[in-house]
Amino acid sequence: MRRILLGLVAAAMGGAILVWCWNTTSRIKASASWPAADGEVVRSGVVLDSSRIRGGGYNVTYRADIHYRYVVNSRPYESNVFIFGVPHSFATRAEADAEVARLAVGRHVEVRYDPSDPATSCLQPGQVPETMKILVWMAGAFTLAGVISILSGILSRRRA
Repeated sequence: MRRILLGLVAAAMGGAILVWCWNTTSRIKASASWPAADGEVVRSGVVLDSSRIRGGGYNVTYRADIHYRYVVNSRPYESNVFIFGVPHSFATRAEADAEVARLAVGRHVEVRYDPSDPATSCLQPGQVPETMKILVWMAGAFTLAGVISILSGILSRRRA
């Protein structure tokens, strides 16, 4: 019974991540055909992101925290989304600083917005990041392991 429950949890978690990846990838691809609006960078800086890793150390990345403003149908909007579902992060501070310098406050940017919901926007439309593909494979493997665990548990219960 424990194997079946564990398999259900694993399959549900993996399935939920796969659904999220599908929806996010679909939105990223759709954004390539969204209309464009002229935007302006209103805040630009670097934020240190860190997460604890196995063995007691930390994984450190630098995130370009860029906020931009744009107007659609005389209504103002503000966002900080570059690519849906993925933070705009860099391995080194120098890379993040270069991106912040490229997108300094006052700089004009092309903003792609969802015509059905102009509050939804991004700066890099249509570019599905490599990390998304890796996440799909990992979630798929997790889901498959869960299904195998469920089937294994059911077979062992039938034999007993």
